[in-house]
Order: sequence, then C-alpha cells, then structure tokens
Amino acid sequence: MRIVLFGDFHFPWLDCADEAVRDARDRAYRKIVEAVLAEPADYVVGIGDVTNLGRPEEFAAVRELFDPAGERFVYVLGNHDALLLPKNEIEAETGQPRFRAIEREEATLVVLDTARDRSLRDWSGTLDDEQRTWLADRLAEREDGDRRPLLIFAHHPPYGTTARSTEEKMHLDPAIPFVELLAAGPAPAVVFTGHNHVHSIVRKAGIAFVQTAAMLDAPGYRVIDVEAGRIRVTFRPIDDPDLRAAIARFHRLMPGFTPYPEPEGTEADRAADLPGVPETATEAAAERLGQGER
Repeated sequence: MRIVLFGDFHFPWLDCADEAVRDARDRAYRKIVEAVLAEPADYVVGIGDVTNLGRPEEFAAVRELFDPAGERFVYVLGNHDALLLPKNEIEAETGQPRFRAIEREEATLVVLDTARDRSLRDWSGTLDDEQRTWLADRLAEREDGDRRPLLIFAHHPPYGTTARSTEEKMHLDPAIPFVELLAAGPAPAVVFTGHNHVHSIVRKAGIAFVQTAAMLDAPGYRVIDVEAGRIRVTFRPIDDPDLRAAIARFHRLMPGFTPYPEPEGTEADRAADLPGVPETATEAAAERLGQGER
C-alpha cells in the first residue's frame, strides 16, 4: 500500500488581492496538485489546514483541485479549516466524516479531528470525548494477533514529540493521554501530523511521530510505503523554480499565514524506516532495543 501525504496546504481565497496575485496562486496550486496526483498511490492525505481560513470558497477550490483523486483523497481537519464553519457544515463541504477508520490488509488507517471549534485565538489541538471513546473502543476491538500497523493521521502533534511541539499552541492538549492510549495497544503505531510547519521524525514510547512541513514553505510531499508490516517514509520535493516564484507572489499576503524560515529539518526528518511488524523474535528484540536507544 502506498499513501501520499502533503503538509499544511493553506489554500487562500485572496479576494482582496489583484488579478496577478490570484493568477500566481492558481498557477502554484495547479503545479502542486499535478505533482502530488502524478505519484501512484492508494490514498492521498491532506494532513490539515488544507484551507487557509476555512471559507466555503476555499473548500470548493480544494474539492475542484483534488477531484481527480476521487475517494482516494482523505481530508484531515486542521485549525484553519475549522475557523468559520461548525463541524457538521465542514463535513458537508469535504464530503467526509471528521474522524473515521479505514481497514486495509496492510494496516489500519485512523483519521482524527484535533481542531478546536471556531477558535481564532487558540490554535492548539484537542480530542473530544466522542473521539477518545471511539479510538479506545477501536483499539480494544482489534482481534488477538492482529499486528497490522496503526497509521494515525491528525493535524496536531502530541506535546513533547516532534519539532516545536513544546511551543505554545503548537501541540495537542497535554492533558489528553493520547500517547499512553496508543502505547498500550498491541500493534505498532505511527502518528502523522502537520501544524508546526517543519519536517520532523521522532520515536517515543515505542511510537513513531512523523510531522510534515507546510506546502508553501517546502513544496513537496511524503510517500508512505507499507508492505509486509514494514513502513518506509520519504519526502519528494517539487523542484520547480516557477513554482517558487509563484508562491513568492502571494504567500506573505495570506491572513493568518507566516512563512517558516527553516522547514526542512535534517535528512533523518525527511526519510526513515519506521517500526513495523517484526517478522521474528530476534527482529522484535532488536526493534525494542533500537527504540530504547533513541
């Protein structure tokens, strides 16, 4: 199974900008989406903040851009997506439930909604009681011996995991025992997040955390390959000088968006082999030892 994942997309409506700026926006996003959809994949995941202000016009533009992906497109909600509309109206805009599970032979994909409801001043993450109960039940219902990896897609990283996740409002509410819940589960887990606009891959409590930079800061996408319980994550940059020039025409004119100066992280933050399902007892012991050393 292959998943393509892109970071905070921040499609802006820019209704007050002049025609040249809007043309640059359209040119940039067309190039981005063409590159993303050219990668063969079973799913295409937007890891939240797919819109810039959560306007209906922005949701409509995103739907049009990703229409060729059809049902392969998976929409994760971010804080920017939830600025204007109540969650039920956002679900109508995306055509998807705000949280769900997708069962595959290779893995279980879990999509969560960590965005606060129409919160302009607090852009940190939360996880409501409904989702926490649902997630705990899903984990408890896994059959004995089901060691398929659990792939979690949520906009906000848990506190103290990926880069910048200890900064104010740059993490999931630390009072929520999210990491503890996953760590107690029987299957290996990988948590994919955005929000912090910098690439970062960290292992903690036996869980891998993969954070992806914002698209306008680091144009490109991650490729997640899952095969025989093994998970490989890479980053594919979109090397296009015209794309960079187009982004430069509008990205500082977007309300609520500030370019992050150092989004790339290290090479280890862009590509990694992640904990999967050990095939032998020796591999299992080596995997536990490796996690303890990091």
